Amino acid sequence: MKSFVCWVISVGLMLSIYENASVFAVGNVEKQMLVVFDEETSEKEIEKTVEAVDGDVTETFEQVAVASVELPKDSIDKLRKDLL
Repeated sequence: MKSFVCWVISVGLMLSIYENASVFAVGNVEKQMLVVFDEETSEKEIEKTVEAVDGDVTETFEQVAVASVELPKDSIDKLRKDLL
């Protein structure tokens, strides 16, 4: 009986550890970065481009066509392709 109870407890602990591993959202990390756009790009076009890849524009610098953005790590490559 003791061995059965120990087996049930150990299986329960292993299942609880493995089931909780999928809860972590590691791939959803946001990055802050500066993005350089063409000089002719307007502020609205910058916001539209960044929001299309699930990002947020925190500040724009019109003198040098640069925007400070926060976007998910997975969206960085999408933004690079959109800018090319």
